[in-house]
Amino acid sequence: MTELAKRYRPREKIVRRSVAELSDNELIQGLLGSGGIGRPVNKLARRILLLLRTEPMITYHNLTSIAGIGAAKATVILSA
Repeated sequence: MTELAKRYRPREKIVRRSVAELSDNELIQGLLGSGGIGRPVNKLARRILLLLRTEPMITYHNLTSIAGIGAAKATVILSA
């Protein structure tokens, strides 16, 4: 999230304010922490939100089918 000013980053917003002030997208970005090469964290969060809205229950396989989501990020999301 180096392209965002520090005050706009989800993790910094959580520290300064509260999670109640963050959007679902920002909360997922906070869980993910970072994206990957060519896969910004905000776009990964958007893909996960779309999955949550279209699937009755998300699985490890659903998440890891998203380019940029590996085992570590999938297990964090599933645990949240």
